[in-house]
Amino acid sequence: MKLSLVIPAKDKNDPKLQDLLRSIQAQDFPSDQMETLVITEGTSESAKAIGIKKAKGEVIGILASDNELIGNRFLTEIYEWLNCHDAAYPAHYHYTKKDDILNRYFALIGGNDPLSFYMGKNDKSSYLGYPKTNELGTIGDNGFFIYKDLIEKTDLDNYYHIDNALEASTNTVAVGGYRIWHKTGGNIFSFFRKRYRYGLQHAFNKNR
Repeated sequence: MKLSLVIPAKDKNDPKLQDLLRSIQAQDFPSDQMETLVITEGTSESAKAIGIKKAKGEVIGILASDNELIGNRFLTEIYEWLNCHDAAYPAHYHYTKKDDILNRYFALIGGNDPLSFYMGKNDKSSYLGYPKTNELGTIGDNGFFIYKDLIEKTDLDNYYHIDNALEASTNTVAVGGYRIWHKTGGNIFSFFRKRYRYGLQHAFNKNR
């Protein structure tokens, strides 16, 4: 098995998740050399750890349930990047004028948090032309691919995607020109409620 895709999800019937699965099925990557693991157990972070432990692939790709792969060669190209690197992730979020205003805003700044953008820790490069100031910033999610033998050496029992990705990766992380759609926007009030819950869940984790 060459590739394992790990997707934490609350609801397997979520329309955004179904869009992601359809975009995976449309890939030209050999289907008999990859597996897709949708994990509904625990929090999003513990689900990633569960998926990593269950994965059989040489390479593990961490996706969010509200992602969508752009282009049918996404997986093939990102896998090829790993021939010379420990890990790889897309340079940009997908931008389309047909998307809702929050998703367009996040694609333009290269992240879903203006504070991260201000601190130079946004997880993708900005469409506005501002480069990431730290290429090993908030990586580990939304299309992060890494060799399994590297990520499984980290503390999976206290998994947090940024910490584990940085612990597992060296400076040989490839930032490819491919794009991934992150449909995390929607209603601004529901979005900030989600970010607030996420902050409470992770900001005071004494293990990380």
